[in-house]
Amino acid sequence: MSAYIYAVIPYESGIGFAPDEEYKCVFYPSIPELISSKSEFAKPDDLFLFTDFVLVNTCYRLSAFANQTNGYSYLRAEIYRIAKALGANEVWYAEELATDEMHTSEFSFKKWIERFENEKKEYIVELTTEVLKANYVYSYYHDNFSDIILNDPNPKN
Repeated sequence: MSAYIYAVIPYESGIGFAPDEEYKCVFYPSIPELISSKSEFAKPDDLFLFTDFVLVNTCYRLSAFANQTNGYSYLRAEIYRIAKALGANEVWYAEELATDEMHTSEFSFKKWIERFENEKKEYIVELTTEVLKANYVYSYYHDNFSDIILNDPNPKN
């Protein structure tokens, strides 16, 4: 069974935290850019707002990326819509264990990416339609949405 996947989306929230605050995030925030979003992943109870990124708990397992149709992935398309609403051009997907240290006082998105790229570089896969079509599950993805398919080519309705 695969781990749960979290989407890490760069976003300058402009919020600050006191040095003595135990957690450096806002749990279940209402983010103005996402209020009109119809995405199931934009609900406040799936979001964690940090100073320089948003963490989305997709409640899906990594294997959800293998559930695709001709390169279309519902999960990828929905996260793309959230990222674009937040003004981001990329997203990182990581298994939940890779997000554990995000609540520490020393944490920042930039530090996480640097450590992530140094320690996990050989495990990070650029998410593309070809990767999706291969139906192989990886633990870490980077997605710049270069070839994203936004609509299901075989809608059920």
